[in-house]
Amino acid sequence: MTVNYGQMRSKREQVKKVLRSGQNIIHLRIIAHLIIEAYEASLELPEETWVDTDGNHQRYVSWGTMIRGKFIPVSLSQIPAAGYNLYGDGRGAVFSFTIKTVVDDTPTEVASVFTSLTISGDHGLVVSVDRTVVPLNTNGSPYRNVCEAIQSHVFNAIDRIQLDGSEMMLGELCTVADNCSYDF
Repeated sequence: MTVNYGQMRSKREQVKKVLRSGQNIIHLRIIAHLIIEAYEASLELPEETWVDTDGNHQRYVSWGTMIRGKFIPVSLSQIPAAGYNLYGDGRGAVFSFTIKTVVDDTPTEVASVFTSLTISGDHGLVVSVDRTVVPLNTNGSPYRNVCEAIQSHVFNAIDRIQLDGSEMMLGELCTVADNCSYDF
């Protein structure tokens, strides 16, 4: 493929136009916020926060982004758009973020599961949970399927968490259902 400077410059102008409008991403951030609210409500949490060993209140459910494998909690408005599709397939803006769910608040054994979500669409909303497209509900809560997909991802990931909260390596994995025994 041969591309000249004029084509590069033209594409850059298209991208700048979309970025300056910012309207597409605002809609997706609102959807992300509604999904987080629905997910928190679906968990029937005892409280919104728990107290860590330093006496600080921590959320059971938080959101942010992953940078070099590390979760960074930030507001949804601080997460940049993952990209824009300028080729006319209707996808428009793409917004990706991570939900952190604390599954054990026991001091010194705190464990969390991280779930990636991607929301895209100008002409039809598409939500992916951990790279799996999840249809929105047409009856009742539109985000019920998304919440259930997040819950399923978190529940299945619990098998991979060690006592210190870190994730087991693939070769170490043994689920409770496997009834594994270890020779020490």
